[in-house]
Amino acid sequence: MQIGKRWVPPPTLLIGTLVVGIAVSLLSPIRLFPLSYSIVGVAALIAGAILLALGIKAFSQAGGSPDPEHAPTKLVTFGPYSYTRNPMYLGMVLLCLGTTVIFASPYFLILTLVLALMIHYFAILPEEFELGRRLGSDY
Repeated sequence: MQIGKRWVPPPTLLIGTLVVGIAVSLLSPIRLFPLSYSIVGVAALIAGAILLALGIKAFSQAGGSPDPEHAPTKLVTFGPYSYTRNPMYLGMVLLCLGTTVIFASPYFLILTLVLALMIHYFAILPEEFELGRRLGSDY
């Protein structure tokens, strides 16, 4: 089942953001803050990875997958979905924010903000429209 038309899948955006962000960060001497703040970045990175994994697990337990073509047929409201509507997308942004802090890169921060906006406008909004249409008051 297709949920929204996406021009670039969010996992591809995540990988692209990480690859470009790390490359630019390694080439740039500009730092937002001392590298000693990296422990905060590691914590955010781990939190993002856990949230992403728990979101995938909840989709699997509901009989679907993160792939919009094989999404669950009913609204998932347990696990991380009992706290946020989009734990996988939030996990992706946390992964990039954590990496931003680890590298202390202003360029990575800009890329992360662009990623968050793209996920919001090109993934979340179309999904919310489709889920509202398909699930009605349950959503």
